[in-house]
Amino acid sequence: ADRTFDFKHAVSIIRFQMGDNSFKQSGEIDRLSLYSGVRGYVLGDVLCSFGEDGEFTATSVEKNASRYATAEDLSANEVAYVAVWPDYTFEEGFIAYYFNEQRSAYYEKDLTIARGEILNLGNIQDKMRTDFFIKPGAKGDGSSWENAAGEDFIRAFFEKKEDSGRAYAHCQKCENTNFYFAAGTYILGAADAPKLDLYWGNAPKSGLVPIKFYGGCAATEGTDKTRNPETYQTIFSGESEYGILSVRNKADLTLDGITLRDAVITADLQKKDGFYGAALYIGMDTSVANKDENFFPRVRINNCKFIDNKETVQLSNDYGCGSAINLATGKVYVNNTLFSGNISYNRGMIHTAVKDVQAGT
Repeated sequence: ADRTFDFKHAVSIIRFQMGDNSFKQSGEIDRLSLYSGVRGYVLGDVLCSFGEDGEFTATSVEKNASRYATAEDLSANEVAYVAVWPDYTFEEGFIAYYFNEQRSAYYEKDLTIARGEILNLGNIQDKMRTDFFIKPGAKGDGSSWENAAGEDFIRAFFEKKEDSGRAYAHCQKCENTNFYFAAGTYILGAADAPKLDLYWGNAPKSGLVPIKFYGGCAATEGTDKTRNPETYQTIFSGESEYGILSVRNKADLTLDGITLRDAVITADLQKKDGFYGAALYIGMDTSVANKDENFFPRVRINNCKFIDNKETVQLSNDYGCGSAINLATGKVYVNNTLFSGNISYNRGMIHTAVKDVQAGT
């Protein structure tokens, strides 16, 4: 007798190709695992079964799985396929994690895969670095000078993730990222956030997150290696209303060719902000349990200017804040930088509570 077969897809398939291994430290890639961008597990081990009525079902080996999607023994340029839990969404992009290298690549893509479909992630390379191009008031995605992003993009990029898993994913998204700023004035503070706060305090990851801010760009081509901060002045302004930057847990920030000016810390802002120092605060979040030095922030200041920053707060213990820089915890390296017109209530333009301060000319 004729029989009709009705095949139903059980799982979804992810396809990707390894890069040329230019990122590798040593040896072959042991294993690559895929996570959602919020560090949710993409289930990769699937148990298939038929019910008494013949209906097909697919369930994970463990419901609260550590069975994430994994491919093993991969070589350069190899194409791999992984069967994953049906109907899955990569929320906030995805992370590819190389286990034997202890390194990650972050991909900012919102992707959904349905049962029976093949999702092609393309060529996966290690994230060596990402460049963004910034102009005052621009509304693009920052991928080029023609499609430059603006202050709103910067604020959203560094928005804190309170959940530890999301904070971990945020580390992957942010690390090894360069921002190139065209000439102009940028106001990074806002009424609900008096400073731009670089912070990954609750991410379960040791080490620092390297970020670089380069000013003085003509905004004409690429990363503007011929940038000139004197000709193309890049200004981070507090507009006599806000502070400018807080650099805290796990942050490793380079400031190059940027003027920080007209920041202010008043008693009202001190209560809201909590990080003393008008233009630049460097310090740990004391609420974080892990006080390992690997988490302490670090700032490198090259070819910058701190102009007319003011701190007007008198604390009850007469402990000044530093109008230009307050180094509470961590390290700061200063080279070829001008300080002018900075006024503090009683402790000067720079205050430090640590011993390791290194300054150039």
